Amino acid sequence: MTMKKMYFWMLALLMVGGMTCVSCDDDDEKDNGGGDSKNELVGVWASTDNPIPIDYDDDEGGPKAKQTRLILPSEEATHEDGYMIFREDGTFYGLDVYFKQNGSKMVYLTFDMNKGTYKVKNGKITVTYDDDSDPEDGPLNVKYSIKSGKLTIYDDKGNGYTFKRVEESEVKEYLDQYEKDEEAKKLLATGYWAYAENPYKDSDGDYWRYFYEYNLNGSCQYYEFYFGNSTASCKSGVTYGGHWDIIGGYYYESYACYDGDGDFFGYDTNVFTYSFYTNEQIGRVYLTLSNGENTWRYFQVSQSYIDDYLPYLNNDNIRAPMRSFAPHCK
Repeated sequence: MTMKKMYFWMLALLMVGGMTCVSCDDDDEKDNGGGDSKNELVGVWASTDNPIPIDYDDDEGGPKAKQTRLILPSEEATHEDGYMIFREDGTFYGLDVYFKQNGSKMVYLTFDMNKGTYKVKNGKITVTYDDDSDPEDGPLNVKYSIKSGKLTIYDDKGNGYTFKRVEESEVKEYLDQYEKDEEAKKLLATGYWAYAENPYKDSDGDYWRYFYEYNLNGSCQYYEFYFGNSTASCKSGVTYGGHWDIIGGYYYESYACYDGDGDFFGYDTNVFTYSFYTNEQIGRVYLTLSNGENTWRYFQVSQSYIDDYLPYLNNDNIRAPMRSFAPHCK
């Protein structure tokens, strides 16, 4: 079960230390049982254990096991807040907010939001996430009850995990950023993106052109075309595949690494802040990525922009140094 659903699905919650659970027998479930109406769930619910200490388990892969999507901006998260958001139209949001404790203060790092739909029937909540592509991550359902303003969800052993109602303002900034991120993903997956410094001249005096293609399924393709010491004609090209995401205001990438002989030696990940802007004079949309030290720019182009270069693709034709999938860096 994926960590991203920990606050809704109880088996995942058990992977986080310090959670409070309340054992309930059959009589308790009858007294406090949930109904069949969505209305009683509509609103924002926060775990009563927030902030929840993160207990990294080496058996689960250490800090890597706590990665959201591809990777957290920092693997030093010490606490997280869990929320469930139920909308009247049947939309569900699972929200995890990550912090690092610094003395008596909690320093915000990032968040992970997962959207889906929910149904209520026979005292159970069934949630289907929009991104469920793994057969093992199909629709899941749990028993629930609401009493004295508290929502309790029960695992299959009868243990209860409690949430309390909070104002929407407590999660509004995350919902707003999530919608911005979703729009950014749609824009990024439209057309191709050219490196703004094309044609790029390396330290050996050779020219290159770099392009990137993103798909909404999280896959991406990097195109590298070699021109030699003149930009007159393309000589060869290579492609690399990778994975990407935008969440919590960050752009994430995972890419393959190659040595100077073109031999693959593993994957690496990077995190960047992102922004888009439009040059109104030329009608061109730009993407800017920054890691805090360096900034890279790309502009959106159509398929026809790189059609002339595609016939030169030959992954065995040139040696491939280590590349960041996106942005390009040497």
